Amino acid sequence: MKKNPALPLYPRAEFPRELDVCLTDACNLDCRYCYFTAKARTAPSSLSPAQVERALDLYLERLPARRVQKFSFSGGEPLLRWDSLISGVASARRRLGPRPNIEVFTNGTLLDRRKAEALLAHDPELVISLDGPRAVCDAGRRFYGRGGSVFDAVDRNLRALGRGLVSRCFAGSTFSAATVSRMRESVEYLLERGFKCVIVDLDVLARWDRRALDVLRRQAEGLKKLYSSSMNLGFGEVQQRLRFDFLISREELRQVARPAGLRELSLAPDGKFYPSGLVSGRGAEKARYAVGSLAEGFDTDRMNAVLGELRGYFGRHARSGYNGCPTHVYFACRLEGRSAEEVFDSGERLFGALDPVVGPVIDFELLQNSLASAKDLGDFDHPPRLAPAAGPAELRLSLSPGAGRARDAADAALYSPGPCKRLELAAAENDPPDALRRLAAYSLMKARLLGKKVRLAVAAGAD
Repeated sequence: MKKNPALPLYPRAEFPRELDVCLTDACNLDCRYCYFTAKARTAPSSLSPAQVERALDLYLERLPARRVQKFSFSGGEPLLRWDSLISGVASARRRLGPRPNIEVFTNGTLLDRRKAEALLAHDPELVISLDGPRAVCDAGRRFYGRGGSVFDAVDRNLRALGRGLVSRCFAGSTFSAATVSRMRESVEYLLERGFKCVIVDLDVLARWDRRALDVLRRQAEGLKKLYSSSMNLGFGEVQQRLRFDFLISREELRQVARPAGLRELSLAPDGKFYPSGLVSGRGAEKARYAVGSLAEGFDTDRMNAVLGELRGYFGRHARSGYNGCPTHVYFACRLEGRSAEEVFDSGERLFGALDPVVGPVIDFELLQNSLASAKDLGDFDHPPRLAPAAGPAELRLSLSPGAGRARDAADAALYSPGPCKRLELAAAENDPPDALRRLAAYSLMKARLLGKKVRLAVAAGAD
C-alpha cells in the first residue's frame, strides 16, 4: 500500500469551510451544561455590525463563497445584539448566495414575531433551544440572577409566533444523564409543537454511568423508529424531522487521526479568531489558540501550530469509537485542564450505546444527501444521455475514468431492455471511498425506480 504523503499546512491546506460568529458574551440564562464559560454579567463584549462585515470580508478573501458550507451566529444570546445579528444574517445571505447553510442559535426567551419574521426572510436555520416539556427544559436551563421558568418564557413566545412560523424553525435539544430517560417523549413533544426539525444533542463532556447508558440505548430504539418513519426514500436530499448533529459521517471519522485541515473557525466577541466555537466561549485561557483577528486578519503560522497540535494528538491517540466532533472535546479538555483520554473513553462508551442503534439509519441519510449534491451524479430522474437500444446484462464499472462516466455506463445498462442486470464495481487504490458507495447506491435506487432487479458485486481490489 502506498504511504500517504505529508498533509499540507496552510496556506495550501483547505481553509475552514465553516465560520461561527459569536456576537456577544452576554446571556440572560445560566444553563447547567453550557460550554460558554466566559459569560459577561456586568460589562459584556459584543461585535458591531461593522465588525461582522469585516469578518465576512476577511473570510471571503480566503475562501470563495461557493466553498462555504456553513455560517453561524451564536453567543451568549445573539438576540441581545439584534442590530449586529439582523444585519449580519442579511449580509451573509446576500454575499454567500442561496446554497450555504446560515444558522442562528437563540434560547428563545427574547424571540418575538417581528424578529422571527425578519430573520426567516433570509432563509437561515433558526434554532431555538428547547429540550422538551417544562420539567425537562427547566432541569437544564435557568435564568441568570432570578427565578422563573425558562420553559414558560419560551412557550409564550412560541404561541405568539404561531404554528406557521414555528414550522420554519428548528428545536435544539440537549440531554444529560439526568434527563435522557425522557428523550423520546421530549422529541415527540417538540415535533407535536410543529417544529420543522428537532436537533438532538447529548452532554458529551459529562460523565455517564452504566445505568444512564442503558437508558440511552432504550431511548435510542424509540428515536430510531421516529427517525426512519419520516425518511424520504426517494431521490433527492432527505428532509428529516430529527437530526443527530453530533454524530458525524464515518468518512470524517476516518480522517480524524490526521485532520487535513481545521474544520471551523470562530470569531469571538473580543475580535479574535479561534479554531472552534467552543474555544470562543472560554475566558482568558483561550488566548493560546487565537489564530487571527479582525485587525490583522488570519495568522497562518498560528493556524499551522494549532493544526500541528491536533495532528500530533490524534496521530498518537486513535479514537475509532468516538463518533462526535473530537476536536471540540480536545479543546475543551485542554482549556479546562481535564484528561482528554478520560473524556474520550467516556464518550466512546456513550456512542457505543447510541451508534449501533441509530448509526445505520443516519449513514443512509448521509449517503442519500451526498448523492443529491454530487456533481458527478447529478439529477437522479434524468434519462441517460444516449438512450440505448440494447445493453449488456452484465457490466464491470470502473471509477478510474471518473464517477460521471461510470454513471453513464450504469445508465446505459439499467435503461436498456431486460429485467435483470449484474453490475461489478471497481475502484483504484486512491479513488475516494465515498465515490464507490455513491455509485452503488445510485445504481440500486435507479434500478428500483425503473422496476428492474440488479445484483451488485465489488471487485477484489476495491475498498
